[in-house]
Amino acid sequence: MSYDDTYAIDDTEFEFFNAIKQNIKDDLENLVSSDGRIGLDSENINLNHGDIRLAEGSIILEQGNISLMQGQLLIQSDERLKTDIRPIENALERVDKLKGVYYHWKDDDKKKKLEIGVIAQDVQQQFPELVNTDKNSILSVDYIKLTAILIECVKDLKQQISYLKKQS
Repeated sequence: MSYDDTYAIDDTEFEFFNAIKQNIKDDLENLVSSDGRIGLDSENINLNHGDIRLAEGSIILEQGNISLMQGQLLIQSDERLKTDIRPIENALERVDKLKGVYYHWKDDDKKKKLEIGVIAQDVQQQFPELVNTDKNSILSVDYIKLTAILIECVKDLKQQISYLKKQS
């Protein structure tokens, strides 16, 4: 067999790789916390409210659309990868129904760090595509995608200012 030939694994090797995969999955399931801060569903690890820290290195999802490389969060957004592209309608009116809030996490032992964010239920009413629900019915907001909404709000405000200037 040359190096260019496809390598076929036998049943023993196949079972070995499946056992390794199961051991990794079992290890991840053991990491799941009982307080819901870390969750595991299917093959995803969810940090409900916490930090991911990398001392060195990168996280790259080869078949995903997110990469974290040298401190930069990159999300694919190439027009060539998208279909059915249309503008976000009434962004300013819908964002006006949201509220930015300060809060502390209920289960935070220290309760010293004041957090800032939005309420997922409010966002879900205006932009349901920005909210995810986990297996425990806990809601999460995709803050990164909220940026597109805010861009449209700025454009709406700019248009309103231009209109008011023309009126005076």
